[in-house]
Amino acid sequence: MELKECLNTIDNFLKKGSLRYQLLSANTQEKFVKSVDMIKYHIDLMKKELDPGENYPKNLIPETLSVLRKYILEAPLDVEFRKFCVAYCELVFNWNQNFKKGDEKIKEKVLFIIRILDQHLTILESIDVLRQLLSQLKSFREWTPPAFELSKHYLNILEED
Repeated sequence: MELKECLNTIDNFLKKGSLRYQLLSANTQEKFVKSVDMIKYHIDLMKKELDPGENYPKNLIPETLSVLRKYILEAPLDVEFRKFCVAYCELVFNWNQNFKKGDEKIKEKVLFIIRILDQHLTILESIDVLRQLLSQLKSFREWTPPAFELSKHYLNILEED
């Protein structure tokens, strides 16, 4: 995803005031906005070949990533929130690689969130398949031929001996 597209996705989510965004506390919403603004500022400085320095809140990005991680694991994901998460993680990952020179803790958190998001659809598909198999199993359990009943009886006798 290009930087411009990434920033547009994030800005649309943050400005739109979607239901997901509204569920976050005001403090958390502010942290996301501040973190995005800080990264934009650092990108602008790097484009001008200026050093952004170390004057920024050190815990801001890790805190926002922790909120995303917790939210993704506990709440159902919709398409809009998933797009926001992917765009935000991509922005943070690239910022981390270029500005922080690859802080491992930030990198690990971002990669974890991306792995969870990538596997989410696979898990939903698996749940669907298991539901279908469960309904087939229930209908199969109701129909048991006499040979199965004899086999059960025979196995029970073998277990007793």
